[in-house]
Amino acid sequence: ANPMSVALIARALAAAATPIAASSEAITSLRLAATVGFIQTSGYAIPGKGAGLYVSDTQATSGLAAAHPRFCKQSLDGRYWRLLPDAAGGIAVEQGGAAGDGVANDQPACQAAIAYANAAGIREVRLLAKTYALWAPVRANGLSGYDGAGNYLVTRENLMLRGMRGRTKVNLYNSVGGANTAVSQTVDGSPWRGAGFYAWPATTMDWVAMEDIEFDG
Repeated sequence: ANPMSVALIARALAAAATPIAASSEAITSLRLAATVGFIQTSGYAIPGKGAGLYVSDTQATSGLAAAHPRFCKQSLDGRYWRLLPDAAGGIAVEQGGAAGDGVANDQPACQAAIAYANAAGIREVRLLAKTYALWAPVRANGLSGYDGAGNYLVTRENLMLRGMRGRTKVNLYNSVGGANTAVSQTVDGSPWRGAGFYAWPATTMDWVAMEDIEFDG
Protein backbone atom coordinates (compact mmCIF):
# COMPACT_ATOMS: atom_id res chain seq x y z
CA ALA A 1 0.00 0.00 0.00
CA ASN A 2 1.07 3.58 -0.57
CA PRO A 3 2.60 4.79 2.74
CA MET A 4 0.95 8.20 2.34
CA SER A 5 -2.47 6.59 1.86
CA VAL A 6 -1.87 4.34 4.86
CA ALA A 7 -0.95 7.36 6.96
CA LEU A 8 -4.03 9.30 5.91
CA ILE A 9 -6.34 6.36 6.59
CA ALA A 10 -4.69 5.68 9.93
CA ARG A 11 -5.06 9.27 11.05
CA ALA A 12 -8.69 9.25 10.04
CA LEU A 13 -9.28 6.08 12.06
CA ALA A 14 -7.25 7.09 15.12
CA ALA A 15 -9.93 7.98 17.66
CA ALA A 16 -9.79 10.68 20.29
CA ALA A 17 -9.27 7.90 22.83
CA THR A 18 -5.86 6.96 21.34
CA PRO A 19 -3.43 6.61 24.28
CA ILE A 20 -0.75 9.28 24.56
CA ALA A 21 2.77 8.23 25.58
CA ALA A 22 5.27 10.78 26.86
CA SER A 23 7.87 9.30 24.51
CA SER A 24 8.30 6.48 22.04
CA GLU A 25 10.47 4.74 24.66
CA ALA A 26 7.47 4.78 27.00
CA ILE A 27 5.57 2.47 24.63
CA THR A 28 7.54 -0.43 26.10
CA SER A 29 5.92 0.21 29.51
CA LEU A 30 2.32 0.29 28.23
CA ARG A 31 -0.17 -2.54 28.52
CA LEU A 32 -3.06 -1.84 26.17
CA ALA A 33 -6.48 -3.28 25.43
CA ALA A 34 -6.79 -5.25 22.21
CA THR A 35 -9.17 -2.59 20.88
CA VAL A 36 -6.41 0.03 20.88
CA GLY A 37 -4.76 0.26 17.47
CA PHE A 38 -2.78 3.50 17.71
CA ILE A 39 -0.48 5.27 20.14
CA GLN A 40 0.32 8.98 19.90
CA THR A 41 3.64 9.99 21.42
CA SER A 42 4.54 13.51 22.50
CA GLY A 43 8.24 13.02 21.75
CA TYR A 44 11.01 10.53 21.08
CA ALA A 45 13.05 10.50 24.29
CA ILE A 46 11.42 13.53 25.91
CA PRO A 47 8.14 15.37 25.28
CA GLY A 48 8.29 18.08 22.64
CA LYS A 49 10.75 16.63 20.11
CA GLY A 50 10.06 13.73 17.76
CA ALA A 51 6.36 13.16 18.40
CA GLY A 52 4.64 10.59 16.23
CA LEU A 53 1.71 8.28 15.64
CA TYR A 54 2.40 4.55 16.05
CA VAL A 55 0.27 1.71 14.72
CA SER A 56 0.06 -1.98 15.53
CA ASP A 57 -0.46 -3.67 12.17
CA THR A 58 0.91 -6.53 10.07
CA GLN A 59 4.07 -4.58 9.26
CA ALA A 60 4.87 -4.04 12.94
CA THR A 61 6.73 -7.25 13.76
CA SER A 62 9.55 -8.56 15.92
CA GLY A 63 11.77 -8.49 12.84
CA LEU A 64 11.04 -4.81 12.20
CA ALA A 65 11.68 -4.02 15.86
CA ALA A 66 14.99 -5.88 15.80
CA ALA A 67 16.15 -4.11 12.63
CA HIS A 68 14.76 -0.65 13.50
CA PRO A 69 14.47 -0.36 17.30
CA ARG A 70 14.17 3.43 17.24
CA PHE A 71 10.98 3.19 15.18
CA CYS A 72 9.29 -0.05 16.22
CA LYS A 73 8.57 -0.92 19.86
CA GLN A 74 6.93 -3.76 21.75
CA SER A 75 4.39 -2.95 24.46
CA LEU A 76 3.87 -5.05 27.59
CA ASP A 77 0.84 -6.78 26.05
CA GLY A 78 3.17 -8.31 23.43
CA ARG A 79 2.17 -6.26 20.41
CA TYR A 80 4.56 -4.31 18.21
CA TRP A 81 4.07 -0.67 17.21
CA ARG A 82 5.71 1.11 14.30
CA LEU A 83 5.97 4.80 13.45
CA LEU A 84 3.63 5.98 10.71
CA PRO A 85 4.62 8.68 8.22
CA ASP A 86 2.77 11.95 8.60
CA ALA A 87 -0.15 12.97 6.40
CA ALA A 88 2.30 14.20 3.72
CA GLY A 89 4.10 10.85 3.67
CA GLY A 90 7.33 11.65 5.50
CA ILE A 91 9.15 11.11 8.78
CA ALA A 92 11.67 13.30 10.62
CA VAL A 93 15.12 12.42 11.93
CA GLU A 94 13.99 13.82 15.30
CA GLN A 95 11.58 10.89 15.51
CA GLY A 96 14.67 8.69 15.66
CA GLY A 97 16.34 10.74 18.37
CA ALA A 98 18.27 13.42 16.44
CA ALA A 99 19.08 16.43 18.64
CA GLY A 100 19.55 18.93 15.81
CA ASP A 101 21.65 21.21 18.00
CA GLY A 102 24.77 21.22 15.83
CA VAL A 103 26.79 19.64 18.65
CA ALA A 104 25.55 16.11 19.40
CA ASN A 105 26.46 13.41 16.89
CA ASP A 106 23.21 12.89 14.96
CA GLN A 107 24.63 10.43 12.42
CA PRO A 108 23.15 7.32 14.10
CA ALA A 109 19.68 8.88 14.37
CA CYS A 110 19.69 10.27 10.82
CA GLN A 111 20.90 7.01 9.32
CA ALA A 112 18.36 5.06 11.38
CA ALA A 113 15.57 7.25 10.01
CA ILE A 114 16.73 6.66 6.42
CA ALA A 115 17.04 2.90 6.98
CA TYR A 116 13.56 2.72 8.50
CA ALA A 117 12.11 4.79 5.66
CA ASN A 118 13.71 2.38 3.17
CA ALA A 119 12.23 -0.62 4.98
CA ALA A 120 8.77 0.88 5.38
CA GLY A 121 8.42 2.25 1.84
CA ILE A 122 8.55 5.86 3.04
CA ARG A 123 10.01 8.19 0.43
CA GLU A 124 10.82 11.35 2.43
CA VAL A 125 13.00 11.98 5.47
CA ARG A 126 13.04 15.51 6.92
CA LEU A 127 15.56 17.46 8.94
CA LEU A 128 13.54 19.85 11.09
CA ALA A 129 16.35 21.79 12.78
CA LYS A 130 18.73 24.37 11.35
CA THR A 131 22.07 22.64 12.05
CA TYR A 132 23.20 19.05 12.55
CA ALA A 133 26.53 17.46 13.40
CA LEU A 134 27.40 14.08 11.87
CA TRP A 135 30.46 12.05 12.82
CA ALA A 136 31.75 9.66 10.18
CA PRO A 137 30.81 6.05 10.93
CA VAL A 138 33.68 3.62 11.15
CA ARG A 139 34.33 1.62 8.01
CA ALA A 140 35.62 -1.87 8.78
CA ASN A 141 35.77 -3.44 5.30
CA GLY A 142 38.38 -2.93 2.61
CA LEU A 143 38.12 -1.92 -1.02
CA SER A 144 36.96 -5.38 -2.08
CA GLY A 145 33.35 -6.31 -1.33
CA TYR A 146 32.38 -2.72 -0.61
CA ASP A 147 28.85 -2.46 0.80
CA GLY A 148 28.39 1.29 1.24
CA ALA A 149 29.67 1.31 4.82
CA GLY A 150 31.62 4.27 6.15
CA ASN A 151 29.56 6.99 4.48
CA TYR A 152 27.70 9.51 6.62
CA LEU A 153 24.22 8.78 5.24
CA VAL A 154 23.26 5.91 2.94
CA THR A 155 19.95 5.20 1.22
CA ARG A 156 19.15 1.85 -0.38
CA GLU A 157 15.84 2.97 -1.93
CA ASN A 158 14.29 6.01 -3.63
CA LEU A 159 14.37 8.89 -1.15
CA MET A 160 13.96 12.63 -0.74
CA LEU A 161 16.13 14.11 2.02
CA ARG A 162 14.62 17.49 2.82
CA GLY A 163 15.72 20.37 5.03
CA MET A 164 12.82 22.19 6.64
CA ARG A 165 14.47 25.40 7.85
CA GLY A 166 15.17 27.23 4.60
CA ARG A 167 18.72 25.90 4.29
CA THR A 168 19.62 23.20 6.76
CA LYS A 169 23.35 22.89 7.42
CA VAL A 170 24.87 19.45 8.06
CA ASN A 171 28.39 19.69 9.45
CA LEU A 172 30.52 16.62 8.73
CA TYR A 173 33.18 15.55 11.23
CA ASN A 174 35.63 12.68 11.21
CA SER A 175 35.03 9.48 13.16
CA VAL A 176 36.32 10.94 16.43
CA GLY A 177 34.47 14.26 16.16
CA GLY A 178 37.33 16.29 14.72
CA ALA A 179 37.58 18.26 11.49
CA ASN A 180 36.88 16.09 8.46
CA THR A 181 40.13 17.31 6.93
CA ALA A 182 41.96 15.41 9.70
CA VAL A 183 42.19 11.77 8.64
CA SER A 184 40.89 9.41 11.33
CA GLN A 185 40.41 6.31 9.17
CA THR A 186 42.39 4.49 6.52
CA VAL A 187 41.17 1.78 4.16
CA ASP A 188 43.80 -0.49 2.66
CA GLY A 189 46.39 2.11 3.53
CA SER A 190 44.56 5.07 1.96
CA PRO A 191 42.76 7.92 3.81
CA TRP A 192 39.00 7.45 4.08
CA ARG A 193 36.56 10.27 4.74
CA GLY A 194 33.28 9.01 3.26
CA ALA A 195 30.52 10.71 1.27
CA GLY A 196 27.87 12.94 2.82
CA PHE A 197 24.87 11.25 1.19
CA TYR A 198 25.45 8.01 -0.68
CA ALA A 199 23.05 5.99 -2.83
CA TRP A 200 23.64 2.23 -2.60
CA PRO A 201 20.69 0.52 -4.34
CA ALA A 202 19.29 -2.58 -2.68
CA THR A 203 17.87 -3.65 -6.06
CA THR A 204 16.79 -0.94 -8.50
CA MET A 205 16.77 2.74 -7.57
CA ASP A 206 15.04 5.25 -9.85
CA TRP A 207 15.87 8.50 -8.07
CA VAL A 208 17.43 10.16 -5.04
CA ALA A 209 16.95 13.84 -4.20
CA MET A 210 17.95 16.46 -1.64
CA GLU A 211 16.34 19.83 -1.02
CA ASP A 212 17.46 22.77 1.13
CA ILE A 213 20.41 20.92 2.68
CA GLU A 214 24.05 22.01 2.70
CA PHE A 215 26.77 19.52 3.63
CA ASP A 216 29.87 21.21 5.08
CA GLY A 217 33.09 19.29 5.67
